[in-house]
Amino acid sequence: WRYGRVEVRARLPSGDFLWPAIWMMPTDRVYGDWASSGEIDIMEFRGQVPGAINSALHFWQDWPHDKYMTKNQSFSHIPDFSADFHDFTLEWEADEQTRRPKEMRWLCDGEEYYRVDLTQGQFFPPGSGSAVGAPWDQRFFLTLNVAVGGSYFYGAGFGDLPKGQ
Repeated sequence: WRYGRVEVRARLPSGDFLWPAIWMMPTDRVYGDWASSGEIDIMEFRGQVPGAINSALHFWQDWPHDKYMTKNQSFSHIPDFSADFHDFTLEWEADEQTRRPKEMRWLCDGEEYYRVDLTQGQFFPPGSGSAVGAPWDQRFFLTLNVAVGGSYFYGAGFGDLPKGQ
């Protein structure tokens, strides 16, 4: 679908290198392969970091020249996302007159923690001729999954753990 509200109620698994995710990919690759046609990460979670979630938009050009905007979020009242069920929400809004993409908002248990203005044309290289708000002007489908290991576990804080690959 394109525009609207997606809400998933989930209790997240904990454990080293568990990677549950709620995300969206384009139904059609109108602007090219990943990530040119976009990816919307409603929620990603690292099983060994129980108090934080991540949300992101992936865009720009095909991998490996892609870019992303991301928000890592912790809540003082949620020390462990695996201890209870939580509502993870994306609100994807279009301009009422033009029907062009306007903004996306991410919420956890009804509390907004991230907002992206989609009208700024920052999602493709300059001179690409892409429409304002693209690639967020296309239909996307929803994916719910739990992965084990992978590239999401590289970087700070994971060096002392066994390799997740």
